[in-house]
Amino acid sequence: MLTVLDLYCGAGGLGFGFELTGAFTVVGGIDIYPPALASFYLNHSCSQEVQAAHARPTDLSEVTVRRSVVSRFRGVDVVVGGPPCQGFSVAGKRLDDFLEDSRNHQVFNYLDIISGLRPKAFVMENVRGITTTGQRDKNSILNQLIARFQRMGYSVEWRVLNAEEYFVPQKRRRMFMVGTRQDQGRFFFPTPQCSDAEGLFGGKHRYTTVRQAIGDLPEPNDGSSQDYKVQPEGWYQRFMRENSAGVQAHSATRHSTEFIARLRSQALGARLYPNWNHSWVKFHPDSVAPTIKENHRAPGVHYSRPMCISPRECARLQSMPDRFVVSGTKTQRLIQIGNAVPPLLASAVATSVCSALSVSCPVPFGVARFVPVSSGESSLATSA
Repeated sequence: MLTVLDLYCGAGGLGFGFELTGAFTVVGGIDIYPPALASFYLNHSCSQEVQAAHARPTDLSEVTVRRSVVSRFRGVDVVVGGPPCQGFSVAGKRLDDFLEDSRNHQVFNYLDIISGLRPKAFVMENVRGITTTGQRDKNSILNQLIARFQRMGYSVEWRVLNAEEYFVPQKRRRMFMVGTRQDQGRFFFPTPQCSDAEGLFGGKHRYTTVRQAIGDLPEPNDGSSQDYKVQPEGWYQRFMRENSAGVQAHSATRHSTEFIARLRSQALGARLYPNWNHSWVKFHPDSVAPTIKENHRAPGVHYSRPMCISPRECARLQSMPDRFVVSGTKTQRLIQIGNAVPPLLASAVATSVCSALSVSCPVPFGVARFVPVSSGESSLATSA
């Protein structure tokens, strides 16, 4: 197996997606948020030495820390990571100069670690706002990064991917930049697998819907472990339950009687508060979900229960299997889940990394045990 280092790892969705292919093993994760680190090391089997060094907050903005990381993980095959992106978010403030926001410096700290480790390949994930935010010319930041990676000896491709096209039951668009060392093969972005109609635009499968993702889960409780009450329907529910003993972190939100009445009368697909674009949306059961975020502790409203969806339901919509542990308080769990890279989207990218590195991929897209997939290389131009 190829080894993977996950920088700015959060709860570990990106690295977890790589492991779902059966071709990679995650050897370490680094982040500055304690609850996310706790989740990461519960979901990845890393050495005691690595856990002793990095299962606590690590600030990669420090030069000495980056040098220590390079020393410890020298020889790793692949580096993945999602540097903090709030300053680039299209939902956030547009900056005249993106460097005014110190969070955006992390993309260059990520580059610095790649320069030191020189892995066979790297994957950087970010919000699509990185292509435009605070820039006089579109893609100027990406072009800066690409030029530096090329000088280091990497061939680089980037694209904005739609998670719903890769089995994730959610509208989520993220930028992926992938570099392969010039002594390796060329990287091609994965062929979309899903569409709104079978066969349209190359997709073999229909989008995974909210009902298909969470329809088998029992009523939420206080968050304690629950048994499954019904048999799974469809491949996605079977995939979510694989190697899981039950339902965890499925905690209910308590609403007042008056508020429950408002949620009951809310139309499917509608926002409870018209001026809030990303929270209190009532999900339609037969569509993909909107982007999952931690918004006012209300990532969304269940289609048939008059309450906010639970952290476990959020995780399902992010394609995190039920065995994926998210630690912390309910709010901390929602933050971690909302910030994560959907594992199935990560698995799609990982499948193509395997091809570029001429490595066998036992489970293409992470779901080949459950659905037929097409792992052919995309002939589309590698741009947004």
